[in-house]
Amino acid sequence: MQKIKKGDTVQAIAGLAGQEKRRGKVVEIFRKEGKCLVEGMRMVKKHQKASSAGAPSGIVEKNMKMDLSNLALVDPKTSQPSRVKIVEENGKKLRRFVKSGELVDKPEA
Repeated sequence: MQKIKKGDTVQAIAGLAGQEKRRGKVVEIFRKEGKCLVEGMRMVKKHQKASSAGAPSGIVEKNMKMDLSNLALVDPKTSQPSRVKIVEENGKKLRRFVKSGELVDKPEA
């Protein structure tokens, strides 16, 4: 089980200047690389060449991958970034915030 999953709200705790303390939703995770795409973070401008398929040339904004170690999950109860630990309850592995003790994943009834 991984501590950060697709759809989680995360906050940058390190990285490029000006990127710290920015928040966003995880769009995609690349486990083998240890990186992920976060909505609205690490946006770069790429100069795109016109392709033969008819796509126009120009400057395109694109998301760059962020290292998972530079991100922390945001606790909705405290609205602060918090570490996450994996606990086992009733034979199921669940994620729990360290500071507040709240579960990240609500178990299905």
